Amino acid sequence: MNCAERSSRGGSIYLHCDPTAGHYLRLLMDAAFGTLNFRSAIIWKRASAHNDASRMGRVYDNILFYVKDGGGAWNPSYQPYDEDYVESHYRRETPEGRRYRTDNVTARGLTGGGYEYEWNGVANIWRYPKARMQELHDQGRLRYTRNGTPEYIRYLDEMPGMPLQNVWTDIKPINSQAKERLGYPTQKPEALLERVILSSSAEGDVVGAPQDVASARALAEASEHDGRYQFEYWALGLVEARPAHDRRRGADAGVDGYVNFFDDDSGKPKRVIVQVKSGHVQRSQIAALNSDRQREGAEMGVFITLEPPTAPMLREAASAGFYEPRHFPGRRFPRVQIRTVEELLAGNAPEIPRLGLAGDPTFRRAPRHASAPAPSSRCCEREPPTRHSREGGNLVSPSP
Repeated sequence: MNCAERSSRGGSIYLHCDPTAGHYLRLLMDAAFGTLNFRSAIIWKRASAHNDASRMGRVYDNILFYVKDGGGAWNPSYQPYDEDYVESHYRRETPEGRRYRTDNVTARGLTGGGYEYEWNGVANIWRYPKARMQELHDQGRLRYTRNGTPEYIRYLDEMPGMPLQNVWTDIKPINSQAKERLGYPTQKPEALLERVILSSSAEGDVVGAPQDVASARALAEASEHDGRYQFEYWALGLVEARPAHDRRRGADAGVDGYVNFFDDDSGKPKRVIVQVKSGHVQRSQIAALNSDRQREGAEMGVFITLEPPTAPMLREAASAGFYEPRHFPGRRFPRVQIRTVEELLAGNAPEIPRLGLAGDPTFRRAPRHASAPAPSSRCCEREPPTRHSREGGNLVSPSP
């Protein structure tokens, strides 16, 4: 997902999915963003061939492209020409090996007319005034036919490419030898992310998830019109909690998310309730969290706060006591725990007893990619933040 720095309104979202679920997700995206905000259904060819004995090989994925509130930046983007197109349209080469094609420089039949004069012994109506024609001749940009008629030379290496279409066959998937490979089974190639970012964000925008307190605070402020739900959902992800419900469809019941865990061999999950706050915090909120924990029958509760907790909050959390699982003899886990966003970003996760049962998807993590610390950012969504500029069509990190 991409969100422009100026505001969380008018952003763009690209949802990657495989063809088995694409039609269902299209309905959900239409409901969430509105059919008028649909822009493209992109086909990404991610494999050359698959051998499937029971059906045709599946070699593509879908990417659904929507904008928000009728906005969203769009920059003219290009992709490489097809080889067949190059062979058919850029058939000529210079002695140095530069491919080129020629265009007509006459203006007969063009709206607006042209310039009538004789050039190289040929009288005609030309697209350019005589002085400009002389400049092109002096620059070696004119090629002359047998009868002396000039043609404008267009070099292939000067063309930006073909305007971006909704079928992408030029971006290869990450194979086992790729340097950028992290081991995550559905990792996307950097070239795919780069195309999305450059197409739907302006120079100087920041795209990505908050990596520090300042950018987390900016996310909370930028999503004010959403009731700070974007910040809440992001914060829940820091502790691998699933949202409790669609907050837009009902009142806040005091529980923002849940974490299920296994601390014995019964196969029955235990529960942690999670509350997220981005504004002013006080002791009564911790007392309310513990009350909600008891009402929900949850073993533990976690309070995530953007602001530092007060001393009364810490005392209230301590008064909730400890949870002592039978399979962890001698271990005690605070019933109510407070974590600031800064602590979570630093890796100080809540203390939760887990046996790590095989096949338990709740606690399996994709490998993290080590990179240089990112600069402080001002907005939002799922990838690490990158401030970019357009230098030669590449993403460029800012100077320190």
